[in-house]
Amino acid sequence: MSEIKFKFEDLKVYNKALDFVDLIYKISDTFPKTERYALSSQFTRAAVSNQKLTSKN
Repeated sequence: MSEIKFKFEDLKVYNKALDFVDLIYKISDTFPKTERYALSSQFTRAAVSNQKLTSKN
């Protein structure tokens, strides 16, 4: 089967947003366990939201 590709996947800003999400997940993994479900969760949700908004425009 052929892979479906959308126009926004070729955008530089979209790919940078994906890289940003990866970076945020790596950074949040270094947070103390006490922050695992507080600050870490906020960081990752914001990063993913940023990436999704980029793909809609």
